[in-house]
Amino acid sequence: EGMSDSLLRHFVLDSVVVTQMHVNSASVQRMTRHPYLRFELAKSIYELRRKNVHLDSIQQLEEIDGISAELLDKIAPYLNFDKK
Repeated sequence: EGMSDSLLRHFVLDSVVVTQMHVNSASVQRMTRHPYLRFELAKSIYELRRKNVHLDSIQQLEEIDGISAELLDKIAPYLNFDKK
C-alpha cells in the first residue's frame, strides 16, 4: 500500500516536483487520494473549510482535533492555500 514512514524519511522532497493540492477547492475524494490524508482528516479539512469559507494557511488546520504537528509538517509541501 505504499512506502512506510520509516522508508520515506530517507527521501528528500523537491518542492519543484511536488504537485500541490488546492485545499480550498479539493473534494474529500480528491484529498483522500493523498497517502497522508485519510478519509476522516479529509472530511475534517472539508468541514473546516466550510466553516471558515477560505483557508489561508496550514496553521488553520491545527483546529482539527487529533491532528499532530508532525502530520502538518508532512502534508504542508503538498497543500496550496492560494485562491484558485
